[in-house]
Amino acid sequence: RFLRLFAQVCHAVAFAHNAGVVHRDLKPGNVMVGRYGEVQIVDWGFAVSLRGASADRRSAPEASPNSDADSSRVLGTPAYMAPEQARGNLGEIDARTDVFALGATLTEILTGAPPYLAETREEVYLKATKGWQQDAMERLETCAADEALVTLAKQFLSPDRHERPADAAAVAAGIEHYVAGL
Repeated sequence: RFLRLFAQVCHAVAFAHNAGVVHRDLKPGNVMVGRYGEVQIVDWGFAVSLRGASADRRSAPEASPNSDADSSRVLGTPAYMAPEQARGNLGEIDARTDVFALGATLTEILTGAPPYLAETREEVYLKATKGWQQDAMERLETCAADEALVTLAKQFLSPDRHERPADAAAVAAGIEHYVAGL
């Protein structure tokens, strides 16, 4: 059931990506499921349009492209953030940033927790900026999920954005292919 709902989430995000919009705060708390299984993505307050990006990025936090940003100036939820987002690398924010967050959500579906866990928000933020996912990878390896699904989650969580699927449509296709094979 959760995988089917997750596929719907991916399709909703794919619609946004097709329109050039990146959510930047995807997480289970921003997914609403209605009485009849309808899915809505909420809290688009941090979203940016990549079409006409210069106008949208004026309202985004300032950070130099190759430096670590102050965590108070980065928008989103660190436990679900792609490393480039956590570092404030605005020039690297694209649909693959949301793909990471979808992978983080899938990780929570499979293991009961997001990729980054720590005692304090600052520690979670540090793990996100560095892409430290050892704990998440161990949890994925030891969860009861099928190996093919775990492999998808790991691909979506790649710290290197170039190794992630291009957008949420590709994530949806991967999840639907997996579900169809069940």
